[in-house]
Amino acid sequence: MLTGHFGTGLAGKKVAPTPSLGTLMFAAQFIDLLWPILILLGLLLAIYVGGLIGPPPPSVESIAIVGLSQWLFVLWAYWIDRNRENISKGVKDSGGQGFK
Repeated sequence: MLTGHFGTGLAGKKVAPTPSLGTLMFAAQFIDLLWPILILLGLLLAIYVGGLIGPPPPSVESIAIVGLSQWLFVLWAYWIDRNRENISKGVKDSGGQGFK
């Protein structure tokens, strides 16, 4: 996907030499930059509409339980991140020292 978009931007320079290369590269990747924002807005709209037409929650305790249980996903992601293995071969960890 990445090479296809860059290829489209570079090929566009040959077809239409007037616009700058940066403009063509941005145009080729504009949808990829825009769709996450549109999906987030659609999700927020669905949550808002669901809150307007849905029944109220049964109790304050249920809201608190759901809110606190979301931290389980944070702990799960932390555990996955700590226990994963580096699959790249020949790359040494610099130990936070950066490239030298």
